Amino acid sequence: ARPQPITFLRDPIARTASQFEHHLSRERYQGGEGRTETLLTLVSPQRCHQLERRQTERCDELTNPLKCRANGWCGIFQNQQVEILAGAMSFKSAKAESLRRSSDQLLCTARENLASFPFFGIAEHYRSSMCLFFHTFSMGGIFDECCTSASGGTCAILDIHTTENSARDSNRKSTGKGGYISQYVESPDLLAAMYDGNRL
Repeated sequence: ARPQPITFLRDPIARTASQFEHHLSRERYQGGEGRTETLLTLVSPQRCHQLERRQTERCDELTNPLKCRANGWCGIFQNQQVEILAGAMSFKSAKAESLRRSSDQLLCTARENLASFPFFGIAEHYRSSMCLFFHTFSMGGIFDECCTSASGGTCAILDIHTTENSARDSNRKSTGKGGYISQYVESPDLLAAMYDGNRL
């Protein structure tokens, strides 16, 4: 059978903050008090300089430089999930720019592509998404073991184990009171810019 893509989507504000934390951990940006101002520039379509939106040397720092191909360095922080779902990473620059000029067309292409996926999950609802995955692909044994009331809510395959956290301090949790994402949503200006840069 022809392979088909599946994916997990994430709340775009949390994804953007997590992406920035990842870059902090790789020392691509400095932490401290300037982090809010730095992220504000990266997520804001008005503030991110046009030159930064093109392929730059910074893209070569990434494990997958193709992430920059869709919308330049700032595109990693702006509408990235839509860009990826629309396939903009695989387009030549002129076609990607043409598609991007019409946000409606970009979003429409992303939606059409997503609708063709046999499955997609939501990261914030990981367990439910995985149970839906097991059900969708007729994995009855695992579904019964992990997703029915008889399982008692325990299932080793659904326990998330990470060996490395993207946050600079691996003991910092991403969500909840005191989580690192909270520091990015406390600033009204930054939160507004994250919504503006990720409105699609």
